[in-house]
Amino acid sequence: MGKKSTGIYRDSQAIEGPYWQVDKWYRGSRIRSRGFSSFDEAQDWLNRQIQELRDIGLHGKRPRRTFEQAAIKHLNDNPNKVSLESDVYQFKKILPYIGHLELGEIGQTHVDQFIADFLRPPPENGASEKRGKDGRLSAKTINLVISLVNTVLGRAATEWKHENNTLWLDRQFKLKALDLAGQQRPPRPILWEEQIKLLAALPSHLQDMTLFCTNSGVRDNVVCQLRWSWEVRLPEFGNSSVFLIPKEYVKGRKKDEVIICNSVAQAVIDKCRGRHTEFVFVFRRERVKNFAQPAKMRYQPIQTMNNTAWQRARTTAGLGDLHVHDLRHTFATRLREAGVADASISALLWHGDRSITDHYAGPMLRELFDAVEKVARDPGNQNRSMRMLIQQHQFRLADKASATETLKVSQTGEAK
Repeated sequence: MGKKSTGIYRDSQAIEGPYWQVDKWYRGSRIRSRGFSSFDEAQDWLNRQIQELRDIGLHGKRPRRTFEQAAIKHLNDNPNKVSLESDVYQFKKILPYIGHLELGEIGQTHVDQFIADFLRPPPENGASEKRGKDGRLSAKTINLVISLVNTVLGRAATEWKHENNTLWLDRQFKLKALDLAGQQRPPRPILWEEQIKLLAALPSHLQDMTLFCTNSGVRDNVVCQLRWSWEVRLPEFGNSSVFLIPKEYVKGRKKDEVIICNSVAQAVIDKCRGRHTEFVFVFRRERVKNFAQPAKMRYQPIQTMNNTAWQRARTTAGLGDLHVHDLRHTFATRLREAGVADASISALLWHGDRSITDHYAGPMLRELFDAVEKVARDPGNQNRSMRMLIQQHQFRLADKASATETLKVSQTGEAK
């Protein structure tokens, strides 16, 4: 077997088998690894690592770095990144395919295999989109994973250096992402007629939240977290409310934002007063009898709008796989149809890509109040977009067919 090297031990934490581990310091570098099936296997690996360190020190050779090592460095370098949890999730998906590879060995074929294994086919027209049921990912999520890999490879080729001043990767390259044409579900704003049917099918607390979303454009997480301490009443605007949202609750977390309440959103807010000391939108089970007695439970914050009550209501209203985020698309579409200026729309939707002019001379408060008030009520067919005109026509045809079918069933019953 030859002379035994120090730094090789039996692994006391191994669950099965006589596994060995390496833990050795060599010229100021720590060499560690576990899971070797024999002493000889561990020593062979250790000898290779020592030889590599010698080559690096004597000849300036670039050290070997795997993608797993690069992923760990990326996470350690960005402990306060907003999307850190998302990065960890994405790394877990891709590491089985490229984690063991040296950075220079990674190629498009490895990513193509990942895509083949995980790509979820887009839903057919009218079909409900199943999320996470089979472990597969949407095309958009797969592109996020590929983008993260490209970010790591880019930093390895331009920023990260070894002790001998060589870069982790000798060349910069990018892996191809998916073409999202035909893969992504298009936005699905709702008609005013559809809104009436949806509200009728929702429980009261979700009715309030839905009305607030379609009149303010806020995301699900913001409306669920909305707090009374963020409210500012403005006497000069008829005592209307605005809500100052801390950047911790804004997507991207770059700066604080403002919610402007029109008359409908304000009525919803005033209706919710007094229910909870902290949160605006809350829920409790009400009594089904003995109504004069106090409710059995206290009001509680709502974690998400996309719950079973929402999913049941959208089915009842015949709206397929309507997403809560579609309420935001509805608000944006109605602003556009009302002729609101692009700068105001961007400000109300908290879009980060506003023009430099908007940055220095953004829309004034009165302009924003006037803009949101334009979508408080259905203006009729004065200025419908092409998408909404088609959608409205399809809705009326379906409604007419449903009424005809109901009439046939009723006449059949009368005949019997």
